[in-house]
Amino acid sequence: MFLLRPSSNRDPTLAIWSPASEVVQYEIRDMAPYFFNRSPWVGTNREALDAMWADLYDFGTSGISPEEASNLFNATAVAPLAEDVYLIELQVIHDLHCLNMLRKVAYPDQYPDMIDHYENGTVNHDTTQGFHIDHCIDALRQSIQCTADVTPIKWQHHPDDDYHVFPLTWSTRTCRNFDAVRNWAKERQVPAWILDYGSKNQTRSS
Repeated sequence: MFLLRPSSNRDPTLAIWSPASEVVQYEIRDMAPYFFNRSPWVGTNREALDAMWADLYDFGTSGISPEEASNLFNATAVAPLAEDVYLIELQVIHDLHCLNMLRKVAYPDQYPDMIDHYENGTVNHDTTQGFHIDHCIDALRQSIQCTADVTPIKWQHHPDDDYHVFPLTWSTRTCRNFDAVRNWAKERQVPAWILDYGSKNQTRSS
C-alpha cells in the first residue's frame, strides 16, 4: 500500500467544499479477493458482524461550527439543543449504513424483522421499512454512478481451459484513506442529548 497526498484543489471531486476535505489522503490499495472464500464482513455470525459494522460507521451525526456551516454548498440544520453546532453526515457514512441494511436483508435467517409481511406471508414492500430498503438501493446506485470508478478489472484464463476466461473482480485501486475520514467523523460525533427532531429547524447556508 502506498500513501499519496496531493493538494485537494487538484481533485475535482472536492470542488464542493467539505469540512472533512482537510483529512483526505490517497493510497494505492489491493482489494481483497473474496468470492467462495467468504469475506469476514458477511455471514451468519450476527453478534460479531453487527459489532464490526457498528464500529465502522455507526457513531451518530457529526457536528460542525457555524463558520464551517456557512461554507456549505447545501444548507444544514442547527442542533435544536446546541445553537453553535450544525449537523452533517458524510456521504460515505450514509452509504455504509445503506450497505449494512442490505447485508441484513440478504440474511433473513439472521434478521427476520428486516422484511415486512402481509398476514398471508407475502412480502409487503409498501411499508416504511420497504421504502427505506428501496431508498438505500437507489442511494447506493447514485453514489456508485457518481464515483464512476474506472479502474480496469482484469480477466484471466481458466487454469484448466484456455478457452474459458473470467474476470477477477478484485484489483489494485486508488482509494481515499477511509480510516482518516472515519476518525474525523467520529471525533465530531454529536451527543444524542442535543438532538430533538421535534424542535425548530434552523438552517445555515453559504
